[in-house]
Amino acid sequence: MEKKPAKILLVDDEPDIIKTTKMGLELCGYAVVTAADGQEAIDAVYREKPNLLIIDMMLPKFNADHVIRMLKNDEQYKNIPIILITALSQKNEEESIQKLNINCRMIKPFDLNELRTKIKVLLGS
Repeated sequence: MEKKPAKILLVDDEPDIIKTTKMGLELCGYAVVTAADGQEAIDAVYREKPNLLIIDMMLPKFNADHVIRMLKNDEQYKNIPIILITALSQKNEEESIQKLNINCRMIKPFDLNELRTKIKVLLGS
């Protein structure tokens, strides 16, 4: 039986980042679902049950902080690996990121090959 591709939820409000990252991950065989804001992200997690979440820190409606806290407080979703994408960090952002208990963080603009490597490690593939 053929193994189903890992499903990744990619959340960013910049269409160019969504387009290029989605294409790059699909070329590696991942199934990629996208969302453009925090509310869409939450809805997509419940609907799609992704294996991994890539989320931009600053989003419309709910920021990543809110989305991640909701997921970490939900038994069904608290163990989803999370890669946080952020612009250059400021001190206060650094502290709030550490409290979120995410798996890894990447700074924009990020390297797609580095992202793929982190995904492989987090998914154990």
